[in-house]
Amino acid sequence: MKVRAARVIEAGEEITIAYTGVIAQTKARQKALEPYEIVCTCPACSNPVQSDRRRTQILLSDVLALHQRRDPLQAALEKLNLLELEGLQSIDIYRTVLQVVADRYIDKGDKEKAMQYGRQLYEAQCALGQGKAYLKYRDLDKAKWDSKKVA
Repeated sequence: MKVRAARVIEAGEEITIAYTGVIAQTKARQKALEPYEIVCTCPACSNPVQSDRRRTQILLSDVLALHQRRDPLQAALEKLNLLELEGLQSIDIYRTVLQVVADRYIDKGDKEKAMQYGRQLYEAQCALGQGKAYLKYRDLDKAKWDSKKVA
């Protein structure tokens, strides 16, 4: 078995495997674990009120941003923050949001921020063994920058 980290793991931090959909609400995750006789004590299950609120925000953030006519970059940054607070760097939504953020900074011409989030996206894809397809984000640098476009 190969294990890759989608985020930094602190010394002494427990490494776990998800048996359920990690974006689901606490009750749904706990119910899905019943057949395994597992009582989860992860941070999300230990603080379900806060975690469920954040996970609902993650799932609804696109709809809320459209309804409130908010800046898409700001909405994506807020969603990225919620995903990181919930430790959900291993799910597809995280990488999609990173790509949106990197692309919006490219569109704005903000090289430093585009490079920062582009590298994060590349590293997240490497954690899945899929980094090659995202080399353009890793290699964002002044030599390759083409006014709001990445080669």
